[in-house]
Amino acid sequence: MTYKTKPPPESLAKKYKYIEFHGGKDAKLYACVNSKQQAILGWIRYYSQWRSWTYWPSGGMVVLSAGCLNDIADFLKRLSKGEIE
Repeated sequence: MTYKTKPPPESLAKKYKYIEFHGGKDAKLYACVNSKQQAILGWIRYYSQWRSWTYWPSGGMVVLSAGCLNDIADFLKRLSKGEIE
């Protein structure tokens, strides 16, 4: 499945090697999109029960390398610190 959207806003401008993040904090939802094929790998959502940002894999099987996981972890840290609006 491909994800067609506008380029991410400036607050998401940090370039990650493997993943792009599309969406906005207002919606409390970001799509994790593969940089090369633009396929949705999963979602970053605010999980109120844990009071933190979390990664939710897409419905199918998702295979992630250490590099992909590092990109996701860094994005989650930046969201938690308020570095992304």
